[in-house]
Amino acid sequence: LTKAVENFLRTNSFYKVKKHDNRRLLSIISSYVLVLGVILIILWGIYFMIGGQLSNNPTISNIIDALTKIENNHLNSNRNNAIYSMLKEIGLYTKALYVSIYELVDSSAFELTHQWRLFNNTESPNHDLILPTDWVPCIFNILYQGESIILDDIESIKDSMPTEYNFFGNNNITAVIVFPIIFRKRLMGFVRIDNPNIKDCGDFIDIIPVIGHH
Repeated sequence: LTKAVENFLRTNSFYKVKKHDNRRLLSIISSYVLVLGVILIILWGIYFMIGGQLSNNPTISNIIDALTKIENNHLNSNRNNAIYSMLKEIGLYTKALYVSIYELVDSSAFELTHQWRLFNNTESPNHDLILPTDWVPCIFNILYQGESIILDDIESIKDSMPTEYNFFGNNNITAVIVFPIIFRKRLMGFVRIDNPNIKDCGDFIDIIPVIGHH
């Protein structure tokens, strides 16, 4: 760049300046070029820092990737880690406090087998290891039919599902997503997402059947 400026000054007659003035001008331009280069390097670094942070934001793609890892891991330890990763991605995407998997023990109870939680605090909802179906009879019937429950306000089921309303209220749950886990057309359990931000969960809700039938 400095050489180009020097040639420009030498070949253009309208720049009637002395040689030492040329050198001074070149020095100033070189300084500006150096400063501009430093600024561009800093901006480039900031761009990649922000890009890295954005790439870590929860996405539907992250959930699908975690789901694929579950299929590809057959060892119990690896599979459990993959399941936890999927629950974590679901929790982060839905902005939930808890994401839990309950497996059907028999027709009378579910067992809590996997869980991700946003915070480890004593004031969070209690999660019983064994959940009798008669504690959530209406939800059990809905799950048994292969359907999901999406409630952005528990108050909406106060009259229609009084048992579930009391159960959720006792556990400080104000919103919930529950969907079945189906294998060969049989109910194997369900996933429960406690206190999600349902208004921002549209894309996730669309893929619930995909997750539930894996």
